[in-house]
Amino acid sequence: MWSCISIALAIISLVMSIRNMWLLDRYTEINRFENGVHLIRGYVGYETAMWRFWVWDMEKLKKPKVG
Repeated sequence: MWSCISIALAIISLVMSIRNMWLLDRYTEINRFENGVHLIRGYVGYETAMWRFWVWDMEKLKKPKVG
């Protein structure tokens, strides 16, 4: 039983590590200015994006436009 729990925790840790590396690459790409606008401000925070691990499309992590 403990081995199953250990394997499950190892898999979760591996998936979260892969997610963290992927997210860091995407956020590094959008951390730039275009036409005087800082693109990264249009997206949710890194911590919020990290916990939405089922979302792998950066466009779905954009903040909703107001007004």
